Amino acid sequence: MGINFQVVFLVIVGSLAIWSCWLMLARVDSIQSLPISTPQIPQKEEVTTNISLAYWYEPSSQIKNCEILKYTLKYAPQCGEEIKKVYPLLITGTGRVGTMFASQQLRRAGYDISHDNERVGKFGAAAWPLAIRETNAVDRFKYGSGGYAIPNFAHALGSQFFGTAPSARFAVILQQTRHPLATIASRADRVGMMYAPISYSNPHLFRDVLHYAPSFPPQSELQAWYNDRHNSHEWNTEKRLRVALFHYVFFNEWVNAYADATYQVEHFDLQRIILFAQLGKIQHSHSIRHLLSLPHHNNKIKKQPARYQYNKERPNHHAAKYISRNLTWADLRRVSPFVASRAQDLAQSFGYL
Repeated sequence: MGINFQVVFLVIVGSLAIWSCWLMLARVDSIQSLPISTPQIPQKEEVTTNISLAYWYEPSSQIKNCEILKYTLKYAPQCGEEIKKVYPLLITGTGRVGTMFASQQLRRAGYDISHDNERVGKFGAAAWPLAIRETNAVDRFKYGSGGYAIPNFAHALGSQFFGTAPSARFAVILQQTRHPLATIASRADRVGMMYAPISYSNPHLFRDVLHYAPSFPPQSELQAWYNDRHNSHEWNTEKRLRVALFHYVFFNEWVNAYADATYQVEHFDLQRIILFAQLGKIQHSHSIRHLLSLPHHNNKIKKQPARYQYNKERPNHHAAKYISRNLTWADLRRVSPFVASRAQDLAQSFGYL
């Protein structure tokens, strides 16, 4: 019986085909079992920002509004001023933002920067009363304000800063801010200096005397402030908060209109301030020891004679706490909705919200 080569050939070809298919399936299965490598999509580079830059704002252009500058102590040769005495630096803002802290830090670095109730130092001052130049007396009945006057406790700053044409200026003015709720609560606690808060929260001072009040309140909220002013003997929580809130908004808007830069005290950058104000290097090794020996900057607080000690029940004592440290924006909106909303706008622009 002969071999059918055609059949054998077909069997061999079929076997090879089956074997090839099996190999292909095995390879596919092995490939699927391998880990899949996907192309790496380039990730957006994370930008690392120097933290001090995030809380430091400088106006994009030089300040040229002489109508505002004429009510400040900012050196403004572009406004035709010829002043011989120009101090390097003023740090200012509202009351209760930590200007004493700023003064202490600069003094520890060897720079004679005074505080509110001291003669202005060689390098300048950290003082909120110098945020506004004194004005002429105005019609108190018409404007609800006699104009701006440096408070009595700050008279030690020096006569060169008094009057409508003071003989000294500051080359660089920095606005120091503090968290709004902390500032307002602290200011509301310290209304014992009755003259300062009620006068320096006056909307008419800013609109009708200084001619700059972007947040002048509506009549209903203004009337509440009038009532506070006339009821001079009672300082309940609502009145304290309203006075402190108005002071915070109007003072901050004013200083922000002309300051060379604005920063948060919570991110106080000593080196940046020194460089920005071009204070230069300290020449005398004894400077720090001398400056730390000045009043209000001793490490140890001397006990005052009994006749000078404040009664802790007095509303201007540091120990007096009337306003909860859990103060909220809702609390402020209940007191003065419009002005509270303006305070929130400032908080956002200053980087707190």
